[in-house]
Amino acid sequence: MLAELYYDYGRALGAVGRRAESLTWYERALRQVPDDAVVIAALAAEYRSLGRTADAQLLERRLPSLVGGEGHALESQAWTAASKGRLEEAERLFARAVAADPSLANAWLAIVRLQLQGGRAQEARATFDSARQHEVPAPLLHAHEALLAAAAGDRLAAERALAMVPQGGLIQDAVLTDVLQATRRLLERAR
Repeated sequence: MLAELYYDYGRALGAVGRRAESLTWYERALRQVPDDAVVIAALAAEYRSLGRTADAQLLERRLPSLVGGEGHALESQAWTAASKGRLEEAERLFARAVAADPSLANAWLAIVRLQLQGGRAQEARATFDSARQHEVPAPLLHAHEALLAAAAGDRLAAERALAMVPQGGLIQDAVLTDVLQATRRLLERAR
């Protein structure tokens, strides 16, 4: 289907940091499938990342009424709560999002990070193990594995997982970058 091709182009361009081009392809996908929750959520996230908050909110308001849209709507609310420092609320919303749609890899991993940040390493490990049962992109999976290992003081496992994450400019993902930096800081402190 043409919409899937456009959506995949948008994802690929976003993954390498070409946000403006990514936006164009998501908009084309939306014209093909105007009621697709996945496309709407991706386009809303792209709008938000480019500072187009009003456009993002307009799309996000549609999500709960769409098939499969509830999880995406909850995830969006969770990101908003997290950005405002309401971390407990964000964690609850992310948990509701993955309950509604277990395929939301970024929501799973956000829960892992929030649990680690809250000093709940065992919960974070259990959540991560649940997340792995779903389609988590390999770089994010390995980065979070490294983060968990570093937090547990297992330098060897952390370095082994870090070695599995592609280096260089191929992947330009803000979350991935933050997780890698946090992992490296933990490893430095442990020296």
